[in-house]
Amino acid sequence: MLARSQFADVDHQITALRDRLYTYPLSKLNKLHACLTSFQIPFKFSSRWQTAVIKNLQELLKQNTYNIIHFEYSHAAVYLDFIKQQVNSTQTKTVISIHDVVSQSFLRKAESNFILGIELARVFHYEKTLYSTANELWVLSKKDRDILTSLFSIPEEKVIVKPPKFSKFIYQVKRHSEKIEKKSLLFWGAMNRPENEEAILTTEVPC
Repeated sequence: MLARSQFADVDHQITALRDRLYTYPLSKLNKLHACLTSFQIPFKFSSRWQTAVIKNLQELLKQNTYNIIHFEYSHAAVYLDFIKQQVNSTQTKTVISIHDVVSQSFLRKAESNFILGIELARVFHYEKTLYSTANELWVLSKKDRDILTSLFSIPEEKVIVKPPKFSKFIYQVKRHSEKIEKKSLLFWGAMNRPENEEAILTTEVPC
């Protein structure tokens, strides 16, 4: 359980930036509308498209010059092409923080689904264009970097490996060896993803 005080620093930062923080909730209806009106973009990305975001971006980019524009998750970079047209590329660097290679997840599912196979081709082309357009790509591991360089022919020097950092409270946890269950394994991951469920069921760890 996480104590509220552990997020005090984050809360303080959010409060300080409240006047410059914009949120755009996504509903299923929003996503459906975006997919139908932006059919040329793969569904996984077009579902994040919102006209309200575009309008606000346009105003902000008119009023300000940014050194770095950072996209957290590949899906957020659906606005990259629009932003590139609005900024001076010599003044503004664009960065995408990639948590998952979308084509890879589609590849697993497309083996037994013809329709997903068609969408996979669209996703692959879109991702390659996206990652080639951004100035810098951040990934969580060397494995992800190798996937980008081999699958999309992205230059290695463009990909920065940034492993996730644990919060300070993790290092304050006191573990007592006598209370740890023998031959136990902690798996940390989102359990609403089939590949994570499969990983648990098929992983064999020598004890």
